Amino acid sequence: MKQIRITDTTFSQVKGLTFKEKLFLIRDLASLKVNGIALGALSDSGEDKLFIKTAAPFVQDITVIASAGKTEADAKAAWEALLPLEKKRLAVPFPVSVVQMEYFCHAKPDRVLQMI
Repeated sequence: MKQIRITDTTFSQVKGLTFKEKLFLIRDLASLKVNGIALGALSDSGEDKLFIKTAAPFVQDITVIASAGKTEADAKAAWEALLPLEKKRLAVPFPVSVVQMEYFCHAKPDRVLQMI
């Protein structure tokens, strides 16, 4: 039997939600039984950590995915924010074409590979 996994990307695409709206949205997504929720970038701010801690009971069976950012410090901050969750994942978004590497990362391909 084949399995279909659904990952919602609303959080990574919509900006400017209030804390309360984020909690309502994550609760609604949990009730829809999605397999994953992509949050986008998390910062070292107390608000992101508080949001994850508050949302943890709603997403016990759901993988929560945060963007690792482009630096080691960003990745550490995102991982630390995800620590209260049972199922967590970091996504490492990097461009794959030389043009995108130079435009977004301001680096040549060998330097981007080192960054990853």
